[in-house]
Amino acid sequence: MADDDAGTASEDAGAVAASEPSCPASSGIEGNTVDLPRLLSELVDLAALTRLPVPAYESRFVSSHDRRSDGATPGSSRWFANHDYLVLDDDGVSTLLDVDGPGVLTRLWSASPEGTLRIFIDGSTRPTVQAPLKDLLSGEVPPFSEPFAFVAAGGHNLYFPIPFATHIRVTLTGPAENVFYHVAYRAYGADATVRSFGPAEVERSECERALVADRLSRLQPDTDAIDSARLERFELDSGATTFAEIAADAEGSMLWQLRLWPNTRDAGVLRSTLLSIELDGEETVHVPLGDFFASGVANGVVNSVPAGATKQRPLTARWPMPFRSTARISLRAMGDAGAGFVLETATTPEPWTERSLRFHASWHAPETFPSKPSHDWNLTTIEGTGLYVGNVLNVVNPSDAWWGEGDEKIYVDGEALPGHFGTGTEDYYGYAWCANKRFTAPYVGQPLSAAWRSFGRMTLYRFHILDALAFRSALRFDMEVRHWGDPVEVTYDATSYWYALPGSRSLTRPPRPADFRVPELTSDLPDDADPAPYRCEP
Repeated sequence: MADDDAGTASEDAGAVAASEPSCPASSGIEGNTVDLPRLLSELVDLAALTRLPVPAYESRFVSSHDRRSDGATPGSSRWFANHDYLVLDDDGVSTLLDVDGPGVLTRLWSASPEGTLRIFIDGSTRPTVQAPLKDLLSGEVPPFSEPFAFVAAGGHNLYFPIPFATHIRVTLTGPAENVFYHVAYRAYGADATVRSFGPAEVERSECERALVADRLSRLQPDTDAIDSARLERFELDSGATTFAEIAADAEGSMLWQLRLWPNTRDAGVLRSTLLSIELDGEETVHVPLGDFFASGVANGVVNSVPAGATKQRPLTARWPMPFRSTARISLRAMGDAGAGFVLETATTPEPWTERSLRFHASWHAPETFPSKPSHDWNLTTIEGTGLYVGNVLNVVNPSDAWWGEGDEKIYVDGEALPGHFGTGTEDYYGYAWCANKRFTAPYVGQPLSAAWRSFGRMTLYRFHILDALAFRSALRFDMEVRHWGDPVEVTYDATSYWYALPGSRSLTRPPRPADFRVPELTSDLPDDADPAPYRCEP
């Protein structure tokens, strides 16, 4: 993980070191067999997101959210209940997860890791994993070491897959009062064959673990294909009608990487420049330029697996984009000032199949509303079949009071109540306790933070890679707006990333030209503002 002074990503952000070892083939990325080497590879194999997954899975989630919200009427006081922490059972043991398999645990997070975590696999009475929760989520317990586990501005994160064939039970033993937690997992169908986590699987996957750890440390995805890709450069002018057009090979192609050199890093120009990408004649990307690269409206530093942005290096996006015939990329000034850009693309042959998914980036344009009463703001709604793979959230808060107490609520395939019910906005983005420290990590980050306490502008990102959210017919993502201070006018906007079968669509209102300006901050910074990092007390 890097802080706001990060700028250490490789100049060739997609390139793989020539000395990098290759691992013996396991079950491969295809087929119904799921094992630890395959899952570890998926942490950096963004190409796996471009196809309907085999075997198919459902994305599931449990958390310490206030149980008074369960079954409550949306919008009621109970719906916004906020005691989002674990209270231990009378016997001192709390079960966080207890489900039948096959499946795989994909993510653990906590803001206050206490007690001992035990993971029992396939009905065993002896835990396969047993460790202090804080040590486990801080990278102190092999093989769950950094960069698979890390602390980000008070949030403790683990992205190490733990597969199970028939059953998994996760328990926490005290002292562990008031623990905030998230557990994300995949649930496979009966056709999947899963090799369960254990010492033998860990040993068998050592090559993949080392290889993926190296790539995560360098914040690079698995993009070996770029070594043999066709590189093309284009000069684009957002103030004129210019575009880059790439023709596919006979059976289809994959656009692996975009690298963009703008002739200005002015925040207003980047926000007022529209990035449009058409794949096979369908516009699938229609977002502000800076937001597409996760840097928000103020050139935040981003060193993540799918995106990179620093002041010294090109803006880089590594979302793979399959297409059958043509890909067209254009930049258009939506304000008064245009700019010049150099664009480099990397493309390889890739057959288009019935499982191929198109890449999308859709934008919910800025919306200003009262911070109170609490309510749910729709970040995005999607119709179709595919995988939701992340978002970038921008917030403007003209108050020194904490703005992000609201929970994420994600509805998959028409759920009446959200199957994914979180514990706070900052928790979803991997950090904790209102921290205004800037950080950038492989899947979560806060590249722009408040100037003082919670006052000002924030940009946050969360990328779902191994923990991608699969949907068959629809996905709706709401973010609760819950503010601690006196009522003020806050502004939210967000970019969502997703892959879907042709014909899928976002129901978010199309942006208007006026939406592409930098949202105003209506209050001045207080005279007694202290720029030191701020953290709410638990």
